[in-house]
Amino acid sequence: MTRATKAYHTGVLFFGYLAFYWLIQYLINSTEVNYFLSLDALFPFVPEFVWVYHTLPVGIFLVMVMCIKSRKLFMTTFWACLLAAAIMSAFHILAPAFYPREAFEITNIHEWLVHATRQVDGSNNTFPSGHVAFSALMYLAARSTDYCRRHSLSSYLFMLWAVGVSISTMAIKQHFFLDVVSGWVVALLSFYLCRFFIMRQARLHPI
Repeated sequence: MTRATKAYHTGVLFFGYLAFYWLIQYLINSTEVNYFLSLDALFPFVPEFVWVYHTLPVGIFLVMVMCIKSRKLFMTTFWACLLAAAIMSAFHILAPAFYPREAFEITNIHEWLVHATRQVDGSNNTFPSGHVAFSALMYLAARSTDYCRRHSLSSYLFMLWAVGVSISTMAIKQHFFLDVVSGWVVALLSFYLCRFFIMRQARLHPI
C-alpha cells in the first residue's frame, strides 16, 4: 500500500469517528454516572501532561502511515480501530459516563490548553477512553512491524508513549482510572480479535 492510500484510509476512519463522537456528545450530554475511585484522588492535576495528551494524532500518523509496511498489518490495525470505535460508541450511547471536573485558574499556557481541550471535548462519555484505546492500538501495531522486531528499543518507546498518553488522561483530569483500564482492554480485544480473523482468512484464501 502506498502512503497516500494509508493516509486516506486513516483520515476517513478517524475523522469519521470524531464526527460521530461529537454527535454522541451533543445528543447524550446528561448523566450523573461516574467511575470515580479513591485511586483517582491520588492523581494530582498536572496540566503539563496536556502536551502528551495531544500527541495522539502524531502517533496515529507515524504508525499507520509511516511505520506499517504490510497490507495485512495495516488492515488488521484499521479494522481493530473500527471495532474499538464501535465498542466505545456503544458504551457512550448506552452507558454514558460523566467526569465531574473542577474549575481552575488559568495562569500559564499548559492550563489554557487544558481549558481549550475541555471546551472541545466535554466531560461526558469518558468510559472507555478513546485516547487510551487508540494509543494502545498504535503500540500493538507498531510492535508488530518488521522495524520494531529488528529494533526492540523502538517497540519500548512506543509502549512508553502509549503509557504516557494513558497517564496524561488522568493527569489533566480528563478520565478516570477505570476509563484507562477499559481503554486498554478494548484495544487488546480489538487488535487480537481482528488479527485472528484476518490471519484465518489468509489461511483459508491464500493469494
